[in-house]
Amino acid sequence: MTEIFYKNNTGELHKVLLHNISGEEFIKKQNHTCFNILCGIEDGVIIYASPEFKIIEENISMILIDLISEPN
Repeated sequence: MTEIFYKNNTGELHKVLLHNISGEEFIKKQNHTCFNILCGIEDGVIIYASPEFKIIEENISMILIDLISEPN
């Protein structure tokens, strides 16, 4: 199963579950639509990450590192 997370043209976050098409194929077909695809996850593995998603992922990683490194 593939999960596609995207923002529509009003900035709302949505998720689509794909069962009969690969994530890569779906993403290629969406190149010029109103979807702003953030990431695609296929069987638990990130297969696509937009630049915006990579920034979000880096911020989350930094927050987690700060939380872990803080003394109790």
